[in-house]
Amino acid sequence: PGCPPHPDWMIGTIVHVLSDGIPALDSDLRPMQFFGKRIHDRCPLKRYDSDAHRIGEAGCMEDVGCRGKLTHGDCPVRGWNGIRNSCITSRGACIGCTSPSFAKDGAFYREGD
Repeated sequence: PGCPPHPDWMIGTIVHVLSDGIPALDSDLRPMQFFGKRIHDRCPLKRYDSDAHRIGEAGCMEDVGCRGKLTHGDCPVRGWNGIRNSCITSRGACIGCTSPSFAKDGAFYREGD
């Protein structure tokens, strides 16, 4: 999972398999180390006392389409681009790319297309 998968997830899983065997997995067979918590649980935008009303504003982005409450991953703490960025840290909404139904649940796909 991931769009793209984070290199740390790949290398971390491979190293774990080689050194300690299969890691603890969630119900979708993803390593709990990386996918054990929801994006929302670690979201840096929760520190604001208000909800965002549009992309780019500070605050929880659930009302503008954030999928962080439904998506498991460590994106907000792991970051991409040298640990500097993720959907949320760039003040965008989580698009749910680590969700098993990503791209099939309305984000990029509509029935009949």
